Amino acid sequence: MFLVPDTLPPSESRHQSLATHIVHADTKIGPSKGLESLAGKVAVGILPVTTCYWRVSCAFPEIGVVVARRFTVSDSIVIEVPPEAAYEAVSRPAQMGRWSPENVGATVPAPDTSAPLGTTFEGRNKRGAFRWVTRCTVTAADSGRRFAFRVHAIGLNRPRLRGPIATWEYRFEPEGTATRVTETWTDDRRAWPSAVAHAFDRVATGGRTFADFQTDNIARTLRNLKRELEAESGS
Repeated sequence: MFLVPDTLPPSESRHQSLATHIVHADTKIGPSKGLESLAGKVAVGILPVTTCYWRVSCAFPEIGVVVARRFTVSDSIVIEVPPEAAYEAVSRPAQMGRWSPENVGATVPAPDTSAPLGTTFEGRNKRGAFRWVTRCTVTAADSGRRFAFRVHAIGLNRPRLRGPIATWEYRFEPEGTATRVTETWTDDRRAWPSAVAHAFDRVATGGRTFADFQTDNIARTLRNLKRELEAESGS
């Protein structure tokens, strides 16, 4: 069994908006079935909002091993298109499903144009059998240079649970006639105690931290983006 203390420093407890309640894994079932059961309960990795009391109870001792958290991961790739073309593609959230391994599209006010600063949209996502929706807001829209948005609400059918979740950023740097695209994921769950975040991540991703999980997702996204854009341009 792994327990997180029931009390948190006031400064931390005041700011947490997404948290966990007790997560149970029946010791009578095997780890594989148990993790599957837990994943079903937490769906896409977000549990109901609670107070400042945190407790994760789990029958898998390895989930209780706490490691240092990585709050940011990134990767880059060179794509044989100009920065403006790469930016134009990435800054249309409705198109993200073409290259993202988890996103399957977005509801955007103007889906066929680059999303300007301040645009709020809802992203549709999947991970295995799970489906969920996020609410996001564009925080940077510097054409040909930088595009970013923060994820601040999530839910199964509607993004009802609000709070800092993550920020995604894309930078575009010219390399000759090509573009180096750098994608960065930042974990915005700073108010979450590391022990809770680690246990939570292991359940939501099937045994990994979100940093490790997103490292692979970013690499896949960039490879897909390169393939799609270079195919369109005939490079």
